[in-house]
Amino acid sequence: MLSTFRPYQLVIIAGLLLSAVVPGRAAPKVVAQVSDKRVVEGQSITFEIRSENGRIQIATLLGLKDFELLSGPSSSHSVQVINGAVTSSSSYRWTLMPKRSGRLEIPAQTVTVDGRRVRTELISIQVEPAGAATGGGAQGGTSSLFILTQVDREELYRGEQLTVTWTLYTKVNISGWEVVSLPNLTGFWTEELFAPSKLQLREELIEGQRYYSAVVRRLALFPTRSGALEVDPLVLKIGVQSRRRRRDPFFDDFSFLSPGRVENKVLASPALKIHVKPIPTSGRPADYRGVVGDFTLSGGLDYQEVEQDQAVTLTVIISGRGNTKTLEAPPVRFPSSLEVFDPKVSAEPSLGDVVGGSKTLEYVIIPRLAGEFTIPPIRLTYFEPRDGQFLTSTIGPFHLKVAPRPGGVVSTTGFSRQEVAILGKDIRFRKSTRPRWLKTGQGWYTPGILLLNVATMFFFAAPWLGQRVRVLATSVGPGLAVRRAYVAAQAMIEKASGEPAQIYGQFSRAVTLYLNRRLGRNDQEYTVDEVAALLDRNGAPAEQKTRLLEVLQQSAAARFAPVVLGNVETDRAALLAALKELDRQWVA
Repeated sequence: MLSTFRPYQLVIIAGLLLSAVVPGRAAPKVVAQVSDKRVVEGQSITFEIRSENGRIQIATLLGLKDFELLSGPSSSHSVQVINGAVTSSSSYRWTLMPKRSGRLEIPAQTVTVDGRRVRTELISIQVEPAGAATGGGAQGGTSSLFILTQVDREELYRGEQLTVTWTLYTKVNISGWEVVSLPNLTGFWTEELFAPSKLQLREELIEGQRYYSAVVRRLALFPTRSGALEVDPLVLKIGVQSRRRRRDPFFDDFSFLSPGRVENKVLASPALKIHVKPIPTSGRPADYRGVVGDFTLSGGLDYQEVEQDQAVTLTVIISGRGNTKTLEAPPVRFPSSLEVFDPKVSAEPSLGDVVGGSKTLEYVIIPRLAGEFTIPPIRLTYFEPRDGQFLTSTIGPFHLKVAPRPGGVVSTTGFSRQEVAILGKDIRFRKSTRPRWLKTGQGWYTPGILLLNVATMFFFAAPWLGQRVRVLATSVGPGLAVRRAYVAAQAMIEKASGEPAQIYGQFSRAVTLYLNRRLGRNDQEYTVDEVAALLDRNGAPAEQKTRLLEVLQQSAAARFAPVVLGNVETDRAALLAALKELDRQWVA
């Protein structure tokens, strides 16, 4: 029968039979999708282009004017054979961050699948505005995990300090965190105030909701130009740990053996607009050189009367509040007959969140001629942004009386600059006192040798003495620390100074110090609820307990709300009284 078919007909029949037996590969299908179509400003999304039954190829994303590309693309490809059916898939993923709120669009993308060009569909995403925050700022993220950005002011002068704080708030377990990108602060001179290596979480209530919060960054910004400036977002990657749910209650008791999976969340703080005002031109002094802040000049000559060619030093100290690192030295007009070297400049920054400190300039002066000389007053004119006024700090004039060198020479070339610079290295001192001779026949065992022997004995006995002192300190220390717990806390409270938020922070540390010494613990931190439980356990009077807890709650609130000085002093007195009465009751 087969002989009746021609060869090409047999080939066609074999192809039809094989197509009926071997399953065919389905046509490629391309889908574009996002992880969320409704997000809050500051919350990232994952955009994915997936191809079924085809190998996808894409160069780059196009038209993403409303999104910032945080990472990607990451690609994957898989092949499966089930019951003889072959399926394959490939995908590309990107992490995107919306730049603004509103209805945003990811435009259609053109990809290549197995040599064919395929166009995806347009995707619309609704981005809700970030929640407003107290103290000037905004938050980015979800209701259970977000970044709060706070600024101490939204309008300021050029050169004035702007303090920006980024705080992470969470209701979920966090396994880790890292900074994806720092803000691009164009138009600002920056000074880092706080950058923790690990999160220092503490409990906090926001509108009745309990959160754990931690400051992740604090910067001092000084605008270098006026107009509208923008504080760009800070982007963080947060590892969120979720527990696995089991239906069997028996296994719930062993949930610590199955901590669950970790999902990485990318959060960004919303951008903030800052209005920077120019320095006023009305009433600006002629000698104003762009200094902004609050500064004071001090200093003077170390000698007012010297001999000819004897070095004298003029010290000028600029201290106060402001950007001292970029502060230019005020001009000093020296008489032409004085040889003056370039000043030695040193700086000492201040501690805390207010940038400032002091800058010291030391001028070495060599008077080449005898006579009386006057250095005119030194003036520093600056703009005080709090009052909006130009102020001047002045020191001098300084009078220097130069006597001729012995021998009557009124004019001399003296030492050169190079000779003065290396003077300390070239001097070879001679011993001008009479030598002490040892009489013939006198013993060699002098008082000096006796003193050397005693010192040697003390040196070898020092380890034993140190051990005895440590033993005594260990046996006496705990009891002494308990008895002096109130004294140490009282001293810390009375010395607390600075901004209100800093003072309240020292109040809180004083209470922690008191409790740790009373309970014999080392460096343990307490929440307000834990302090309340400790006071109840030790029978603290209700009135003292209430006072103490009110001050601790005010300490937590002072970081994010303005506090007047009167409230600080009232709370200081209340805290001292409560601790004193508590200590008396505790001892009893």
